[in-house]
Amino acid sequence: MSSPDARRAANELSGLVQKAINQKERMRLDHLLGVIELQNGDTGQGIDRLKKAVSQLSHEYFYYYDEQAFYYEPLALAYYKSGDLEKAREEYLNITALTSGRQHYGDIFARSFYMLGKIAEQQGDKARAVVNYRKFLDLWKDADPGLPEVADARKRLAGLTGSWCP
Repeated sequence: MSSPDARRAANELSGLVQKAINQKERMRLDHLLGVIELQNGDTGQGIDRLKKAVSQLSHEYFYYYDEQAFYYEPLALAYYKSGDLEKAREEYLNITALTSGRQHYGDIFARSFYMLGKIAEQQGDKARAVVNYRKFLDLWKDADPGLPEVADARKRLAGLTGSWCP
């Protein structure tokens, strides 16, 4: 969906949310608008919207379709892209700490370790980077091998350890 189409859909959704009895839908709208802002290059506004959406999450509940990881990931990535590595790290750690929803959002859970590896590497913590890249590759071992993050994690891990990584 293009940005103008996404914006139109968000505006339509906004009107429906205003009339809705269940204000939890506001969280979904804030999430959508945050993602749109990020795609349009407005990282600050995107982060503000995504933080608002995350702040409306209820506590994690034990159901396989728990959506918390879905809401945390764009915020973590926005912080990463803005250069705020510590806040990005905190959000990715929030994802890895989730206990439910992994079955449905396992890709987000696994990818969080890849991103934590990149963050640790950029922060100069090679040992922590190695641990996170290995965890990502271990979790992803039976999944889609064509994912660019897999090749990148292997390359980065080899560079950090000095040995080839299968």
